[in-house]
Amino acid sequence: MSGDAVEDHFVEWLRRNMSGCHFAARVAAGPRSDRPADAPGDVPEMFRARLGGVDRGSAEVFTEGIGERPDRLCVALLPRVTRAADVAIFARHLIVTGKWSGGLVPNPGAPDRTVSFRLTWRPEEGSRSCNAMGFAPVPTMPTTRRAPFVALCVWTGGHANPHRPGKADPATVGFVDLPTGLDAPGHAATMTSTNDSVRRLLSTSGNDMRALRRLAFALPISASTHALLRHFDAE
Repeated sequence: MSGDAVEDHFVEWLRRNMSGCHFAARVAAGPRSDRPADAPGDVPEMFRARLGGVDRGSAEVFTEGIGERPDRLCVALLPRVTRAADVAIFARHLIVTGKWSGGLVPNPGAPDRTVSFRLTWRPEEGSRSCNAMGFAPVPTMPTTRRAPFVALCVWTGGHANPHRPGKADPATVGFVDLPTGLDAPGHAATMTSTNDSVRRLLSTSGNDMRALRRLAFALPISASTHALLRHFDAE
């Protein structure tokens, strides 16, 4: 499969709502010309970085790339990665750049002997941080994150969604802060349909939807995950 085909296949997977997230499907579909006039802003452009490996150089290329692209949904695609251990190696190299941190996160329903962790991007000391969202065709991943290829997504913008649920934290941003191109009623309806779809999909893997907000990857224990754990923050 060619590089462009890999990127298109992952985007199409999101667009067809295979993750259960209707907001992700809207972003994958790209900016729209029919958004309501009172919508706060169109969906962000997507920056796709197709990486050839899990080495430190690839981690640095992605980290530098997203640092140069504010207000974008940035996606690292690793189509050649087929082993969960290699995902852990890539995560370790991201942390070594100094722009990322990692830590264990609760993940009720995950299989035994699974390492569930966050990857948090903070471009500069004192700047906002963002917990990245990982995807991988690995059985220990939640059903909603079992994409056809390994991928890691991060939002480089600010609090651009006035309809987000809850109060925004000045120190952090998340995918809930992406602009959606929706007015308030449309956003509420999309949130309801997303929650229903995600709960239905997660019922097959037993994961708790609330626990996934900080989760990057859930990987089987291996020598590579043990090496990764040594780089995690104490939580």
